[in-house]
Amino acid sequence: MSFFKTRFANIAGFQKEKYWWLGYAGFLAAAFLVLLYADLQITSDHGMLFLDMLFSGDILQFYNGTGAAYLLPVYIIFAIWMLPVWLLCRLGLAVPGSIGCLLWSKGLPLLGGIACLWIFRKILRAIRTGDEEFWCFLMASSLLFFLPVCVTVQYDVLELFFGLLGIYMASREERFSWRTLLVLSLSVSLKLLMIFPIILMILLKEKRFLHIILDFCSLMLVSIISVLPYMGSFFSGTGTFSEGMLDKLLAVSLPTGVGNVSVFCLLFLAICLAAYCTKVPEDPAEFFRVFSWFAAAHFLAFFLFADLAHPHWVVLMAPFVILLLAQNPQRLKLNLLLEILLELCLILIHSWQFRWVYLTDSSFSYLLLKDVPSLHLHPDYSIEYFSQIINGLGLDKLIPAVGALLMVCAGGLLVLNHPFGRSLYTGWETEEELVSVRKTARAVRLVILGGYMAAAAAVALL
Repeated sequence: MSFFKTRFANIAGFQKEKYWWLGYAGFLAAAFLVLLYADLQITSDHGMLFLDMLFSGDILQFYNGTGAAYLLPVYIIFAIWMLPVWLLCRLGLAVPGSIGCLLWSKGLPLLGGIACLWIFRKILRAIRTGDEEFWCFLMASSLLFFLPVCVTVQYDVLELFFGLLGIYMASREERFSWRTLLVLSLSVSLKLLMIFPIILMILLKEKRFLHIILDFCSLMLVSIISVLPYMGSFFSGTGTFSEGMLDKLLAVSLPTGVGNVSVFCLLFLAICLAAYCTKVPEDPAEFFRVFSWFAAAHFLAFFLFADLAHPHWVVLMAPFVILLLAQNPQRLKLNLLLEILLELCLILIHSWQFRWVYLTDSSFSYLLLKDVPSLHLHPDYSIEYFSQIINGLGLDKLIPAVGALLMVCAGGLLVLNHPFGRSLYTGWETEEELVSVRKTARAVRLVILGGYMAAAAAVALL
């Protein structure tokens, strides 16, 4: 019996740091059971609709007037996950949209988050960072990861899992195997955003133009196969969505002598050129030391210069930012300060720009606390969004300053942790200081999560 207890206690260093993880588990359970962003229900309903049309023989009409906007693999995954709920509903034992059905829907992104932490731990072992438990805790408790997985519960975490898995597989290969390309292609088919870091990885590992083109074509294989049976109905149903995504990438521009130039495209193409010109050793540790920097640089450029990039997409950036820190532990104090400020600034801006996503009174309207009445302390005024508090206090005028701080933190992380020679930063923490910094970092993470939950409750009750 003691053998099994020892084996369980060693998972993620739980025996040594169990109290930190217990605190985190408390916030995770609270967010899972009481908070919901209703967009997940739409995708879940499409998963059940997919089952309806599959068993009725109308599956080829799936994109005709149903509002489905994503490629087929997304709905296949949701259909498989929602199959028990679908069966219970058909037997009259469950009602769509009930608390139990919604919690089951939330379980899929949560399972994806756990899978991401599993592959993230394998990456940490490959790069030999040491103290894997600390970095896993830092990843799990980051607002960039926690909110998309446990609060807005978007399926982007599934795309991230397959992307990380494919990248991990590629780091152990001299050339891309068909298995690796298939996993990466599946990741891209769930949502196209993961294609950007994968392109950078291809340019780092492959220098032959023909092979680069072939690898890129392989990335689109699952997407093309998914679209072929539907063709016109898919493009007519998702055209507005696709155009909106393209507009986001091109909207922020600089005036030049050749017209307006997209800032994101300019930065991404420059990053691509740098990746192609960089030779990476075959050792996985060296590969991730370079690749994580390029991937983090891309995502930081994306969230800074893509117009109103959706808040749940930040989960795609989280592991690469944490990997930057993990590979430079001697600079942990300054790195953590920059990273914490970066995520706080980004979430604050998203709470103001996308007021209906984060910190809204409707967040509690679907699950276990949906029947708890608001206090309505002011008879003539109720708070629906956290952004109302920001505006009411006149703090909305400071949003541009918060954006400036965000840019400085992003640039600081990239400069401080670049893999190209000697760093400009010469401060190094001792081992004793690192132990203290890690404890402080865990405590700060839990305080931030507690602050978010408290702010969400205040908005809902007031």
